[in-house]
Amino acid sequence: MKNVRWSFTLAALLLFCSSAAFARESGAYLAFGLGHSEAKIGGINYTSVGAGIMLGAQVNKNLALEIEYADFGEMVAVGVTVNANSQGLSGLLMLPLTQHTSVYLKAGVARMNSLLSGTGLTGWNTALSILPYGLGVQYELSPKTTIRIFADEGYGYQVTGTTTTVGATNVSYSGGISRVGLATLYTF
Repeated sequence: MKNVRWSFTLAALLLFCSSAAFARESGAYLAFGLGHSEAKIGGINYTSVGAGIMLGAQVNKNLALEIEYADFGEMVAVGVTVNANSQGLSGLLMLPLTQHTSVYLKAGVARMNSLLSGTGLTGWNTALSILPYGLGVQYELSPKTTIRIFADEGYGYQVTGTTTTVGATNVSYSGGISRVGLATLYTF
């Protein structure tokens, strides 16, 4: 995870040092993202590659709204698998740095779907409302295409179920999923 954070910091600095296009005032966009997902359960890190799709509207140069579906991937560790996805609505507070580069803060609401399985354990949860938040940097390559580097936290999950290893004992896990990655936005 340290390498991912270091790479994110380096990429953000490169984007800050560059200048270019124009700050988009308004318009709709479609985005595709890919990134590193991580969950911590009982002190063990579960990691995977996740993907997402977003439909957004740039209200003005300082505010955007997004609807997002994120699949955090299949996170596996010590024989246990965590599958999670979310559907959310977020607001982005944008701060243009140059004509082509902006930073943003993100906050929203989301619904999580989680499944935990492996080594005689089965658990699931749906519709846990949570409050994800994040930050990012975006750079406009052209009037139609933007690249975004992001880091999101707060995708909370809770999984309840049973384990057959200790006579159908009930189990409950909760925590948060974080992710860092890249997204490409296409204006239409």
